[in-house]
Amino acid sequence: MEVLHSKFLKLCLVVMLLVFSGCETIMPSGRDVKGTPVEPITAGEKDSQQERILEGRFSMLLPQIIIDEVKITDDGHRVMISSNNRLALLDLDGRLIWEKAFDKPLAKTAFTPDGKTVAAGTKDGRVSVFQDSEILWENHLELSLINMEISDDGSKIMAAAADVLDTDNKKVLFFNEEGNIIWEKKMPRLLTAKMSSDGKSSIVLSAEEETVKLAFLKEKGEVLWKKTGFLTAEITQDGNHVAAVSEDKIYFFDRKGNKVWDYDPGVDISHLIMSQNENYLLAYNHFGGGDDNLFYFSAEGELLWQKRIRDDSQVALSEEGQRIVVASWRHYSEDFTLVNVFDSDGRLRREIEVGSRIEKIALDSSGTYLVVGCDDGDVFILNLDRKTLGEFAPRSEEVIYYTPSVYCGYNDEDNNSVNLYFHDENAMVLVPVSRNVGNTNDIIRAAIEELVKGPKKDSYLVRTIPKSLKIGINLEDDVLYLDLPEELEQIAGSSQGEGIIDSLLLTATQFSGVEKVKFLIDGEKREKFGDPGIHIGEPFESSKVKKASPVLYLPYRSGFRYYLIPREATLNINDEEKDEESKAYHLASKYFRKVTSFLPSAVTVKGVEIQEKVILLDLSSTFLELFKGPKDPQLRARAWVILDGLTASLTKNLDKERIKITVDGIEKPFLPGFTEEIQGYLYKPLCINPEQ
Repeated sequence: MEVLHSKFLKLCLVVMLLVFSGCETIMPSGRDVKGTPVEPITAGEKDSQQERILEGRFSMLLPQIIIDEVKITDDGHRVMISSNNRLALLDLDGRLIWEKAFDKPLAKTAFTPDGKTVAAGTKDGRVSVFQDSEILWENHLELSLINMEISDDGSKIMAAAADVLDTDNKKVLFFNEEGNIIWEKKMPRLLTAKMSSDGKSSIVLSAEEETVKLAFLKEKGEVLWKKTGFLTAEITQDGNHVAAVSEDKIYFFDRKGNKVWDYDPGVDISHLIMSQNENYLLAYNHFGGGDDNLFYFSAEGELLWQKRIRDDSQVALSEEGQRIVVASWRHYSEDFTLVNVFDSDGRLRREIEVGSRIEKIALDSSGTYLVVGCDDGDVFILNLDRKTLGEFAPRSEEVIYYTPSVYCGYNDEDNNSVNLYFHDENAMVLVPVSRNVGNTNDIIRAAIEELVKGPKKDSYLVRTIPKSLKIGINLEDDVLYLDLPEELEQIAGSSQGEGIIDSLLLTATQFSGVEKVKFLIDGEKREKFGDPGIHIGEPFESSKVKKASPVLYLPYRSGFRYYLIPREATLNINDEEKDEESKAYHLASKYFRKVTSFLPSAVTVKGVEIQEKVILLDLSSTFLELFKGPKDPQLRARAWVILDGLTASLTKNLDKERIKITVDGIEKPFLPGFTEEIQGYLYKPLCINPEQ
């Protein structure tokens, strides 16, 4: 009762749309807006300055509810949701039109484009068809439903069903509007079946003889053609074309099975979406690593554009292909989802932050109304056409961000920072990120769990490990055992596998009590991980994973962001130059040579003096050029990353507390816009690439 009461009170909160940085954020009151965002609550309230993007809302009002499916009519005026054994039909404002409760959990649902005829199938095979909430007919198949679709006019319903205990007992059935079976076809090892909008054509995927076969069926179930080796497929609305994916290519066939075109995207494709007007095709890989994983084609086979989107995204396409919606929460550590809206040219037109985990989405034909189902049982109806005060517009000039080390929390007694390693947005390097894990009795476990949670939403970094996977952690003596789930190995190609293993090793070996790291797969010892395979048969020694001293912290730019990346350095020091001042001179000189591409002009180290814990560094006047234009965010970010990299490289290698810089031997306020923040000294950073 306490959970229900809390949920009810939450319904009564007023939503605030916080608009900042060209990005709309849907948040409620009553939570820290600087912390984890949470879900929007109510709809229909108007603001004098803006119209809200939130059109309607509905909640299941039950704890631990999972939204299984969300659907929306072509005109966007009716929404259908299913959750466990409950089916509900809503209007555009989120008001309940009618609902039904079933004895068994629902497996699949479908409704006509106008929302008047609804079909629902339970997991024990009971098919029920309603019209305006009244039952038309029922049929108990005594088989578990795999998929179900309904024709536009409601006259035909297709059901793919299987006996969970007998893999050979699988069927595709077609019903007419009275519930009579028009035809059925037994298909052992059936995977799925899909139907054209008029119900006159269908496609079936089934596993046969250690491969997957694609079959095209005519109106009465006759097989028109079959093809082997396809993993997923879609049929166009009119049934005249089929898009299909093999292990390495996307194919487009006509109704007779003739190849119209094919394309090799260079990555595996897991999902296909055809626009309703049949002019466009979206192809998507749910876990792309660092490669482009969203491809947009014309029906003639021309690749119009491709891009990298977040792993495990939900994707939707409008009827005429003019609007593509991408939503993902698994990329981030927070319970928050970023919704991106692209146009047909692949340009980002809008960003919406929803403070909840979106699990399902549906888009109406025009691309105006987006329905999202969240993991807490909330359903939101968003109006993507509504203009708001913070309407997102593509920037004419890119802004480069960097988080200086002054944000590490020097005076925070609860600061307990660990380094986590995530890919940059191009998956070219692993970037160390400092995150405060707070007070904990098991810092190693806390670090690994934070790594799995993923990067923060504003970091522009990419997770290496899919969210919510459980990794076993056990420290015996000085050996850390990391037990990886089998499903993680199955998704690990060469680049993904390296990122997974390397990020875990770098995160784990930062702790003094870990001398070796040993990987297991589902509790078992394995020689290889992933495909083609990374050798994990022997323990990894921490001393070989860590960077050898000295280490330079060098600026690295990826997309919109600057980061610091540790790199091993070699100093050519003779026996007469092994004192601290000589080492500092060579470190600083090497640093400025390495960062030449980031500097307006080359910088020369003119002298070094060490006074106890302070390094006095005298530089050439060209160093001042770095600080011209402090109000320009690009120049300011560049200056900060150079300063932080220099400070970290000198203080960490020489075990000093701070550095002080002079120019041509003269002290002066040469850092316009920076003087107040650094107060004349650059202090040894407590962390690298901190999260704010």
